[in-house]
Order: sequence, then C-alpha cells, then structure tokens
Amino acid sequence: MNAFRLALVLAFLLLIPATQALAGSEKIISFKSYITIRPDSVAEVTETIAVMATGEQIKHGIYRDFPTTYRDKLGNIIEVGFRVKKVLRDNRQIPYSIESLSNGKRIYLGDPHVLIAPGTYSFVLNYEVDRELGYFRDYDEFYWNVTGNGWVFPIDHAEATIEIPTNAKILQQSGYTGYSGSTTRDYAVTENSGDKITFATTRGLGPKEGLTVAVGWPKGFVKEPSALDGIIFLVRDNAGIASGLGAFFLLLMYYTAIVWRVKANEPLKTVIPLFAPPKDIPVAAVSYIYHKGIDDKTLPATIISMAVSGYLKITQQEGIRSFSGMVNIPGQFLLEKSKSPAVLPDIEKMTGDALFSEGDALALKKSYCGILQRAMQKLTAGLQADFRDGYFCDNSLFIKGGLAFTLLSGIVVFAPAHWAVTPLPAIIIVLTFLLNGFFRRRVKSYTSRGKDVATEIEGFKMFLSVTETERFNLLNPPEVTPELFEKYFPYAVALGVENKWGDKFSSQLMARGRDPQSYHPRWYGSPHPLSLSQLSSNLGSGLSSAISSSSSPPGRSSGSRGGGSSGRGGGGGGGGGF
Repeated sequence: MNAFRLALVLAFLLLIPATQALAGSEKIISFKSYITIRPDSVAEVTETIAVMATGEQIKHGIYRDFPTTYRDKLGNIIEVGFRVKKVLRDNRQIPYSIESLSNGKRIYLGDPHVLIAPGTYSFVLNYEVDRELGYFRDYDEFYWNVTGNGWVFPIDHAEATIEIPTNAKILQQSGYTGYSGSTTRDYAVTENSGDKITFATTRGLGPKEGLTVAVGWPKGFVKEPSALDGIIFLVRDNAGIASGLGAFFLLLMYYTAIVWRVKANEPLKTVIPLFAPPKDIPVAAVSYIYHKGIDDKTLPATIISMAVSGYLKITQQEGIRSFSGMVNIPGQFLLEKSKSPAVLPDIEKMTGDALFSEGDALALKKSYCGILQRAMQKLTAGLQADFRDGYFCDNSLFIKGGLAFTLLSGIVVFAPAHWAVTPLPAIIIVLTFLLNGFFRRRVKSYTSRGKDVATEIEGFKMFLSVTETERFNLLNPPEVTPELFEKYFPYAVALGVENKWGDKFSSQLMARGRDPQSYHPRWYGSPHPLSLSQLSSNLGSGLSSAISSSSSPPGRSSGSRGGGSSGRGGGGGGGGGF
C-alpha cells in the first residue's frame, strides 16, 4: 500500500513540469504582414498571425496593440488614422472589439464570451492606416514596425511584404530585429521585384523582440500633404492648440465689434485743412489726444519742441561707416541744456527737469536708461492728469472682460483633459493676452470735446502732410518759412508726417531759388551737412529709435538608409492572449 502511494506521488511530481512545459508553449508560430502603399498615402495592412494556444493566456483569442498617438519634437500630438476592415480566424469572420489605450488602440480578435480549445489557430487582421509615410527631399519612405515590440509570446518566424505604388521602384531598404533600439539585422530579403519587397527573419524572436523595416522610393508616386493639411492636422490632433486658436479669434471678434461700436457712437465731425495746431495744446498733448495715449513719438516730439524753444540743443555724433562709406551704425544723440532761459509749457518744463536731473547734458544710451524712464513717467503722468478726463472715455470694462476671457481660456487650454504644455499653445495664449494690450487704446472713445480737438488735429495734419499746395491755394495757406517749418516740425514728428513736412519745406525753398541743404537749424548739430529729408528722418525716426533703445535696460527620422533601429517607425505595439 505504501509503495502504491509513493508511486502516485512520484507520478504527480513528474506531471507538474510537463504541465508547466505545456502551459509555457503558447507562441506565435508565424507573423506575416502584407502592406500595400496606395497613391493616396494610405497603407493597407493584412497581418496573418498563426498561434499555438494552450488555454493559459489564449482562452478566447488574441489581442493586438497598435499605437496611434505620437509626439513631434515640440511635444505636439500626432494622431494617425487607424481603421479595422476585417478580422478572421481560420478563414472565418469572428467578432472583434476595440479598446482605447493612452497612446493607441487594442483590438481583441475573438468573442470574450466564447472559449476556444487548445490548438493551432490562424488569425487575420486587415486594417488601414494613414499619415504613416515620411516625406523627404529626395524620396518618400515607409518606416514600419511590423510585429511591434510588445508581444508576450515568442515569434518563431516573422516576415513582411511591402508593395509600393505601380511604376515606382524601390531606391533603398533596410531592416532591424531585436529589442527596441537594436540595430541587429537578423533578416533576409527573399523577394525584391522593383515595386515589391519581402523581409524575413533568419532566427526566432523572443518576447518583446520585433521586426522593423523601411523602404524608400522616388518622389511623385504618393500624395504628399500640403502645408495647409499640416496645419489642419496640427489643430485637429491637439485640443490645446484648437482651444487656444478658438480663444484668440473669439477675442479678436469681440474687440473688433467693440471698436466698431465705439467708432459708430463717436460724434461725426467734418475735417477741413487747418494751418495751425489747436490753441493752448502743447505738442505732447497733440500726440496724446490724437493717438489716444502715449506712443513712441510722444517723448521725441516733446524733446524737439523744447529744442525749437531754445531750452536744449540736440547734437548727433559721427556714426560708424563701412568700407563703402555707408553708415552702418548711426551716431549717438546728445542733449545739452541751454544756458539761456526759455519759456515752456508746464508739461515740457516738468519733462526737461527730469531729463537734466543729474547734469546739463544727457547722452541717449543705455547707461542713462533710468533718467529717460523717469522723464517718460513724468510726461505720462502730466498728460494723464491734464488731458485724459474730458477728452476720453477709457471703456476699461471692455478690457477687463477681455482679460477675464483670456484667463479662462488659459485654464481651458492647459486643463488636465488635454494636459500637454507644449510651446505652441503657450505662444497662442500669450498672443491672446497681448491682444488685450493692442486694443486697449483702440477701445477708447472721444468725448464731444475730445472729438472736437481730434478733428482740429486731423485738419492740421492734413496741412502738414499734403505737398500739393495747389489744393490749398484758394484757402490762402501760409508760406512755409524756416521759422514756420521749425515751429511746426515737432507737431509733424508727433503725428508721424515729419518727412512729408520736410519735403514741403524743401519744395518751397527750391521754388525761391535756395538750396535746401543750406538750411541749418540752430538747435540741431550734425557732423555732416544734411538734406531736409535726412534731417527729418534723423530727428523723427532716428531720435525715436535712440530713445526707445536707450530707455530699456540692458518629419520624422528616416530608416531606409540604414540609420534606424528596431521598434522605431510607424506601426508597432504588440499583443497577447485573452
């Protein structure tokens, strides 16, 4: 009896390893993929996967993982198209289901409610993919991870046949085997007929090993996406970019409607040419009222006005010249306070005190940026105190509404639902925020008094900028003498028409037989004689630029040429049993 029991125990112990060996024998006998590249850049793939099932993992069928979500170098999402056409087992259609994964799809080949008996089965998965081709300067390419590197079973044999469009010829090909990143080439090309090529492994592949292939052909045989297609794909695939662009254009439409409403509600005034600026309004205020705020010409025009009044002198030093004699770097501007007294408007006196707070000379360079910033602050504060109320309605509620919308848009763009902080959505939100600043001045509206003054300024600007004096002959315009030219030149700078005003003065000098280059204003010094156009440009845009700069403190990789590796390219994934 004891001997019988001992025999049973020994038989059971011998049976355990045999059972384990049987359970561990689940594998992929062969993995064959046939891929057809169509002229519309779609690839149709038919995978025939023969498996040995023992019931350990393959109970209902197999599953196949397919990555559909990638990221480019900037972190933007690329979503490739994937459509299942047919699923077979042993040449018979069977049910299948698709589950979404974080980076793609999982296709279950089989009915989860039906068990299959141990044995050998042949599964066929037929599907289409798009956006899987690479478009390079000299060739197009299909770089494809045939088996994927995620299979839990070993693969005895794998092969892939790629058929490219009719009349195209394969220029280059390469393949890789092994774990992801491997450059091993355990494969052979068993067929290469010009437009069709077959890769076959020369050894079995272990779990997590795979076969990757790449084929290149001349350009012109498949449709390459246009730049517009690329933009559409980018927006479609990236919810953050789509949300950001939507917010930007909604805000733009909002402000456009507000500006239209503001303009429509402002009182209408008829503009007629005027030969003098509005009475008792200094140059800085003309710029401030006309532009509905401070701009880059306000301070330069104020400085020129002080120079014309005799309060200071502007000197431009010699610039740096190239070998051809052209000035590459303009000369530096120097402001020197005059010893003789000058009568200035209060706003200019306040600005002058700030400019010369540390001495009687000021060079317009970065080391003196603090002085220029303080002068700009004084000028801005004075203008806002004297000329904002009564001339403008800020309509600040519109801006606050836009800022609130921008903040909400930023929260939506970077919400966890599509959390991918990449440069492009961030740039779009920054531009959306800047849109509020761009329209801040434009949503301001004139009061009745402000509109009257702005209309006078517009009429005066008409006189400064129109060079055809015949149009004004019936109105008896004043003669543009050197005194009148200098008196109105700061206003021309403030209104951005200094070059036209200079041309007008030059024409009248020539009409009187004088050489325009003989004119030299006492309040401006230059190392060389200048024409009036050069003078206007230097004192207008040149001085503005000097003040502005001084007031600021200091496709995918290719694999067919042999530079790839296993696991890269499109396709991929892996699979298992269920």
